[in-house]
Amino acid sequence: MNEEELKENENLLEKEYKAAQELRKAKRDTKKKEKWDEMGYVSTALPTCTLPSNLSSSLDLEYVVGDVTSTDKTGVIIHCTDSSGDWGTGGLFTALTRQSQNPRNRYELAKDMDDLRLGQCHVVDYFPGLSVALLVCIRRGSSSIKFDLKCLGEALTSLGSYVEQNNLSVHMPRVGVSVEDWYGAERLLRKCLLSQDIPTLVYYFSKRSSNNSSSRQNASSPKAGPSRLSNHRSSSPQPAKKLKKSLSNSYSNKNCLFGS
Repeated sequence: MNEEELKENENLLEKEYKAAQELRKAKRDTKKKEKWDEMGYVSTALPTCTLPSNLSSSLDLEYVVGDVTSTDKTGVIIHCTDSSGDWGTGGLFTALTRQSQNPRNRYELAKDMDDLRLGQCHVVDYFPGLSVALLVCIRRGSSSIKFDLKCLGEALTSLGSYVEQNNLSVHMPRVGVSVEDWYGAERLLRKCLLSQDIPTLVYYFSKRSSNNSSSRQNASSPKAGPSRLSNHRSSSPQPAKKLKKSLSNSYSNKNCLFGS
């Protein structure tokens, strides 16, 4: 077999491999759609999109000392997660579930429905006028954790389009496990959000002032301002419910390295 024949054979094998991959993907997508239809599941993931070109803005990040879950503004709270479907403990994981179980329930349900992948942004209800954006941008190995800036950029681009269309503001804790991670996140916030004139507030949690505030008691109660931190304690969160039966996931006690 000469060199030309070898090359043709390689090209043929590559085409067959790609065709087999596409066939497997089509079968998975069909099976997933059937499952979603059977369960009545509707995805909370935003569509992927591209950032508009030639954007410019005079807005800058606004830094706030306080609890991001106690914002008194209408908008979206950012929470960075991995794709495991296991809701962590500590930090923003615990703070969010003190106020509402819906972000946790929807996150776990998305995993159960095979609807959780890196680069996605899931927007879920939190309180009237306030949602939580679950940005799937953390890679977690057996002994390591990585803040994936590429996936964060993809998720923020989807979120930017959503909040710009709905005239919302964005609220988030300082995220990342290193100074380099945060600098990278700042650049993406400016590129994906501030460039579209989207008000973006970054919250630094202060434990010292946490005893001077109380959490929302229900959806209709007045919202605490950014400088008023939650000290409410509720019973431990319950596992999310499937639409027809309880989820059987076992939850790992992961410590959250991201968020307030």
